[in-house]
Amino acid sequence: MHAAQKLIASALLCFAGVPVLAQPAAQALREVSQEQQDWVNRSCPRSLGPSLWSSCVTREVRALREGIPDLSKLDESSINWVNQSCPVSLGPALTRSCLLREQNAINAGIPPVEHLSKENLDWLKQSCPQSLGPHLYRACATRELRAIGQ
Repeated sequence: MHAAQKLIASALLCFAGVPVLAQPAAQALREVSQEQQDWVNRSCPRSLGPSLWSSCVTREVRALREGIPDLSKLDESSINWVNQSCPVSLGPALTRSCLLREQNAINAGIPPVEHLSKENLDWLKQSCPQSLGPHLYRACATRELRAIGQ
């Protein structure tokens, strides 16, 4: 074979393999519920191209199979706080990771602040807004409480 023919043959093998790469991902996608497929499809647009789409779908379906964390053991305000911190628009893998991280922060314990003076409580709230989410709030509050000697 001439060099040009080898190059063309090599390119054809690469391009011929692209749909094959996407097939396992497409099969995995068919194995989850329609609602989950819709969620994955919003996270993994086909415009990514075959290889990135396949990687994305594989990652998202794996996260769905590993399971979305059960927040039911948390109190209602904690569930709301976690859900506000982890919007489903992140996609299954990032949502799952976020939910686990935030749930673990709450389970580890949010530092109590009831004992603070109004001045220090206001200062803490300014420095560590709860909009940070449980994980970042916990780290921030712990650091700032140490700094003010509490």
